[in-house]
Amino acid sequence: MRMEMGNELTKVQGFKVVKSDDSARIVIGYAVVCSIAGADYFDLHDDNIEQGDLFEAVADFQKSSRVADAMHDGPQVGEVLFSFVMTEEIAESVSMTWTEKAADRGHGPGWLVGVYVEDEGTYAKVRDGSLSCFSIAGTATREDVKGAT
Repeated sequence: MRMEMGNELTKVQGFKVVKSDDSARIVIGYAVVCSIAGADYFDLHDDNIEQGDLFEAVADFQKSSRVADAMHDGPQVGEVLFSFVMTEEIAESVSMTWTEKAADRGHGPGWLVGVYVEDEGTYAKVRDGSLSCFSIAGTATREDVKGAT
């Protein structure tokens, strides 16, 4: 998926597919996880998207793109149909909390998406398990927060 979040640095983040529906060809999973069990989550590229920044970035993506590709490569293979940002503030407002079991599975505040996969070859890879995650690509301003006091 491609997502505009600024204009300085390309960010890449993967998410694990948590559910798929063959009849609807919809794959559901986290596009972004901000934190797990209260600790900031850093992806494979050592990037973290803060909850406050995520809301605006997802709103921009939903208004302008919703395009899904396969692992940042090739043409459009689908479209983001469902999108839900769940920050701690939103969760609290609807009386939701993350359990220890959810944290063990890598779930926490972040962005959950449902992607319709139109491309037959890509959906076949989802079904056979050879494509068990999607990615988003966007731009953002990198800020070193690990070394901050």
